[in-house]
Amino acid sequence: LGSGFGTPISVGKFSDLIAQIQQADGTSVPLFVASAQSWIVPFDQAVQDKSSFAGMPVVASDGSSIGLMALWQRCVHLGCRVPSCVPSQGFECPCHGSKYNLHGEYEAGPAPRNMDRFAVTLDDAGEMVVLTGQVFETARATNKTSRYPQGPFCV
Repeated sequence: LGSGFGTPISVGKFSDLIAQIQQADGTSVPLFVASAQSWIVPFDQAVQDKSSFAGMPVVASDGSSIGLMALWQRCVHLGCRVPSCVPSQGFECPCHGSKYNLHGEYEAGPAPRNMDRFAVTLDDAGEMVVLTGQVFETARATNKTSRYPQGPFCV
């Protein structure tokens, strides 16, 4: 493939993405990137080694403590598109009610595991690149990296 889904997709400058996602009140608003079929979410790199994502190239960073992760938009139960729920700080599938925290870790419902995520990197210009041809599946997390829910549910 030369371009499009299944290939590396540049989704924006790392610093601009962080500015769009991180809110002044400490909450996050995931950024949807249609071309990469991804939700871009912040991830505290200090917890990666103790998470389900240890050793995986799923967090891009410019050297700061907060990195960015790309979650595939689809529910691992039956493939429905999972929207973000800003009040709960997670993702809630409207089809069958599966719920995931901000990092796509399974919280409730019929989903068998965490949301899938893509490998990510930063290029020399500081652009985050989502490698949509490299998908990582992880089992239900035993050591959660994000508190959920943080407010009312959407579904």
